[in-house]
Order: sequence, then structure tokens, then C-alpha cells
Amino acid sequence: MESIGKPDTKQYLQELISHYQQHLESSFWKDSELYNLIQEELYKCTYKLHKIKEADMRGMMLAKSFQFPLDSTNYI
Repeated sequence: MESIGKPDTKQYLQELISHYQQHLESSFWKDSELYNLIQEELYKCTYKLHKIKEADMRGMMLAKSFQFPLDSTNYI
């Protein structure tokens, strides 16, 4: 099933989350004033990714609930 977001949005957010996590693990950024900003951006990206995945899952569940038994020939 196709994603609700743009086709590469999930991949982009996953890469951005990984990038932010790498920065937060670095001692350079721990001593920086930008550490809290990076944490906040990490949280925002994680939240957006979660919402996109949740919408995808709901769409898949809705599509499955409306499937018809295509292989049944009892109607003839």
C-alpha cells in the first residue's frame, strides 16, 4: 500500500533521526548550546515519522476490512 506522506518522507525522516542521534552521541555537541535544539528536532522528527506510520497502518487495516472474497464462486 502506498504511504500517506510523500514517497520518500519516511526514508528522509529515518535518515534525519539517525543523523540527530549521531550528533547527540558526539562529545562535541554535548558541550554545545545547540544540544537542546538537536534533541527537540529529534523528537519532532520521531513524532512525525510515528504519525505517518500510524496513518499507513490505519489505511491498511481499513483496506483489509473492505476486501471481498474474490476467489469464491458460490454466486453462480
